[in-house]
Amino acid sequence: MTPAKCPCTPKRDNVYMTWTRFTADNHSPIYFSQSTDGGDHWSTPVEISGSNAAICTFPAPGGPCNDDQGSDPVVGPDGTIYVAFANGNVPGAGIEQVLFVKCPASANCSSSASWTAPTKVGDMISTHPVGDPSQNGCPNRQCLPPNGYRAPDETSVTISVDRNSKLYTTWADHRNNTNPSCDIATHNGSPPCDHDIFYAYSLTGGTTWSPTRDITPRSTFGNNAQWQPWSEVTNDGSRLWVAYYDRHYDNCEFTGCNDITAAEITNPASASPSYDYTRVTTASMPNLTPANNPLQAGFLGDYSGLDTDSHNDAHIVWADTRPIRGTFPEEDLYYAEVHHGEH
Repeated sequence: MTPAKCPCTPKRDNVYMTWTRFTADNHSPIYFSQSTDGGDHWSTPVEISGSNAAICTFPAPGGPCNDDQGSDPVVGPDGTIYVAFANGNVPGAGIEQVLFVKCPASANCSSSASWTAPTKVGDMISTHPVGDPSQNGCPNRQCLPPNGYRAPDETSVTISVDRNSKLYTTWADHRNNTNPSCDIATHNGSPPCDHDIFYAYSLTGGTTWSPTRDITPRSTFGNNAQWQPWSEVTNDGSRLWVAYYDRHYDNCEFTGCNDITAAEITNPASASPSYDYTRVTTASMPNLTPANNPLQAGFLGDYSGLDTDSHNDAHIVWADTRPIRGTFPEEDLYYAEVHHGEH
């Protein structure tokens, strides 16, 4: 859910919400509703994920982009609503894509006809293993072993926009993994799992997108897993902040502990952006498994949160497993502020 902020549009105080609707015919399109009175009343929900036979090819003959999850909306400076989401209307186990739709500021966004047909931001290669409940507490859901909770890429797509209407979309996927034991074809699986964080940008209002860029390449982070990103671009567009779970510290790739890292990307829409990284957590989070916490194992949120302020600093919220009420791992919410240039 996102509020409209721009003082130059009559939609300034509108509130918008998007979500996945699971339908009786086994599809999952993205729906939208808006409120013009502070949330007291909401418009009739409408489907906005649309159809594009050029990119949504499965099941044949293709067209509807209606197997979706993880929508994220953002409002541009002129009141245009932008939404990015993961889509599975492509063939292949674990093969998905990141799609984008928008509703112009001048349109009635409570009508499906006001939304553009979806365009493709980039591939989402979600071929990490499906967990075995007897092994790591992630029953029949995709995990990054040895972690005991699911890691769904499709619920971690984020989109942000700066005051010049440049758009940035981030997500995670498994395209760089080279370990056959950490693959969707291997039930449960074992590390190392090279899972990375990516972004793409658009200078054309989402009509076209840049090539996908790897924020956590093996050359910098090794053969390790990073997942569940959240992001925000600063208002002036000079920096893109991305925070994510990270197993590249110490021996976490093999023990299942993890941390939060924040990437500060300067000039993110340029030919040569610079990347600075900050370890946000002061100590690694222990792995959460049925053996050490049978009540909470299996899930560790599905989302994080990040916002920026007028100083170009990042404010990050995440779910953490460090024990604070005893000696066993537990799920709690944590917050940290990371200052621009602090790395």
